[in-house]
Amino acid sequence: MKASVRRISRFSSARSICVSYIRRLSGCTVSRKSGTLSPGKGGTGSIRVARLLSILLAPVILSLPLCILAGPYMGLHLLIVTGGSMGSALPTGSVAVVRSVATSDIGAGDIIAYLTPDNERTIVAHRVLEVNDEEGSVTFKTAGDENHNPDRNAISSANVMGRVLFYIPFLGYLGNFLRQPIGYGLIIGLPSIAVVLYEIRKVKYAIKRLRKRQETAI
Repeated sequence: MKASVRRISRFSSARSICVSYIRRLSGCTVSRKSGTLSPGKGGTGSIRVARLLSILLAPVILSLPLCILAGPYMGLHLLIVTGGSMGSALPTGSVAVVRSVATSDIGAGDIIAYLTPDNERTIVAHRVLEVNDEEGSVTFKTAGDENHNPDRNAISSANVMGRVLFYIPFLGYLGNFLRQPIGYGLIIGLPSIAVVLYEIRKVKYAIKRLRKRQETAI
């Protein structure tokens, strides 16, 4: 698996825009020197930061199921790596992005995902050692990078799902966590609760100001 002054000036301008955007979203004061968040008017820093995180993370979390559902229509598969046979090439807990390709496009050195001959419900991602073409029947000799011996069975081209394009580290842990009810509840529920608490605080603050005005009028 498989400096010019102008550039610095542009980077500073982009950074200023990002700082301004974060300030608008969260209501926090962002230090230009340190980049840290501090409470703004109308709320504590923890609630503001929670609100900011919910705004930034929600699109990512909600887009994961969409990517999983739409992936097959684009010839892509997202697979969570649960074993360590590929070592650093496909670390445990990562998500491998696999693309369907023609058999002729697969060569020695590629990492392919395939259904095992013994149990076609099991998906394995190993590196191709050899490509054998016998009378039009193509098979692949594969092995895990960390395994001392090649896989026992040759893999038929009919069992190959595709070639691994790249992997996203640690995303598999998040995927497994979100599959559990408690994980989905925490990821979706906690930011929502933070926003509700923030809105309640705003209402209480408005009521307090209204009472103070009434007392002043009397």
